[in-house]
Amino acid sequence: MSVQPPLRWNDELWRVRFTRLVCDISEFLGSPAANIEIHPGDRRNSSGDILKGVQLLLAEYEKVFGIVPEILLENRTGQVISTGKEIAGICHCCETDYPELLQHFGIVLDVQQLYTVTKGKFLVELDAIPMEFVKGFHIHAKHQAPSIDDPIPWEEVFSRIRGIRQDLIINPEVLLMKNVGATIGFCEKEINEERD
Repeated sequence: MSVQPPLRWNDELWRVRFTRLVCDISEFLGSPAANIEIHPGDRRNSSGDILKGVQLLLAEYEKVFGIVPEILLENRTGQVISTGKEIAGICHCCETDYPELLQHFGIVLDVQQLYTVTKGKFLVELDAIPMEFVKGFHIHAKHQAPSIDDPIPWEEVFSRIRGIRQDLIINPEVLLMKNVGATIGFCEKEINEERD
């Protein structure tokens, strides 16, 4: 059983320590990150709390490394940002209260996790997400290679992906190396598919 420590975006001291940790990891690796993925944590955190963390992380990262990375928030099952409407909420909060973050903050959408929490409302929730904020997708079917026969309506998902004009990260988020090639092939086929 794995234990995940709580993400406490609502705690200013925690945000400072987290930021230092991320900078320390980059220093240890010897190279600054172009993209940093974060998770929202539990319901004690608000959109504003998360965006305060993004604000601090961007400022400190630029101070230490002289570059400003993109911060990508992943929707997570059971956390405060898991549905399309919740993703739309943090995007609206960013536009309204933290417009200086717009160039460097975005969403990495885990399609499977969105499907897990929304099931029959998946397409409605997908449509609620402002696609201009989406900078990446995690593509998998319960961390296995996806198939067009999955319950997830992949054709609809890739129709949205094909409509996005900014650069995207497509992450084949599978657990076993043997599924990586099949997942990449699936993504390539669906991205390049022309529908009638």
